[in-house]
Amino acid sequence: MSSIDVRVSRKATLATIQANPVRRLSVPDVGAIAAGDPSSPVLLCLHGWGGSRDIWKRFLQRYGPTRYVISVDLPGTLDTRAPEAWKIEALAAWVLDVADRLQIDRFAIMGHSMGGNLAAYVSALAPTRVTDVILVDAAIYSDRLDVPKMYLAPGYGKLLLRVARFASAIAGGFSGFFTEDQRGGFWRPWLRRCIYFAHHNAHREMTDQLRLMVSSPFDPAKFPRETGILVVHGQQDTVVPVELAHELVSAIEKNREGDGADRGRLSLVVYPTANHSPMDAVPMEFVQDVRTFLDG
Repeated sequence: MSSIDVRVSRKATLATIQANPVRRLSVPDVGAIAAGDPSSPVLLCLHGWGGSRDIWKRFLQRYGPTRYVISVDLPGTLDTRAPEAWKIEALAAWVLDVADRLQIDRFAIMGHSMGGNLAAYVSALAPTRVTDVILVDAAIYSDRLDVPKMYLAPGYGKLLLRVARFASAIAGGFSGFFTEDQRGGFWRPWLRRCIYFAHHNAHREMTDQLRLMVSSPFDPAKFPRETGILVVHGQQDTVVPVELAHELVSAIEKNREGDGADRGRLSLVVYPTANHSPMDAVPMEFVQDVRTFLDG
């Protein structure tokens, strides 16, 4: 039966910290890293716009042995080749092709921001392969987001993106002044993401990817009925407002109404102090909540 758990995450304990070594995976034309036991169930992670596989690196280190956690660079990012044509269905098929090349049959998938939008499309394309979906401040309603649209505005959008990338390159240079630890927060993760934004993405591909995502909102009715879904969101998110997370959960629950034992789990976790990237703002709590959902 479906269960909807709407709650505020509790403080995690330091005992949940892990130190799993992260290694590069050899996949032609695709950048990928992994941690954990390859014989364990797989969790595939997708980053958002302007990010890279490294945004999940600390999550990979902390998760523990119960999952083989993989993070990949989306097309146009670092070592992953950009497609000839940007179509959301083709990107979803690309994710499944990467899973095939890694010899992964069934897997859970987690996506951040616009990576969450793509994760949703993957679950709809391959309902028998995707066991669970974790949506982290996901841009499911991508056509309703004002902040990303600024970079696509006629006249000044291209200039704004170039200025933002230049400023990010300068800001990223200060990241070394902030020590990485389990407490999370804002500045250290934000400065690290500035590096991804400025140096890990090709400029033209960033525009093409953003235009594709903004024009490809996901219909919650297309989520497979039996797939487990965890919606995770920061209360202070100014890119994807938390109200959209509540709207998404309500839409999924409504689409799954009716009798039957085939309805997947449905949970919403909100972090009061987190912004657009709760995996950085509250890393301990985030890992604990994902573990609880996937591993019980």
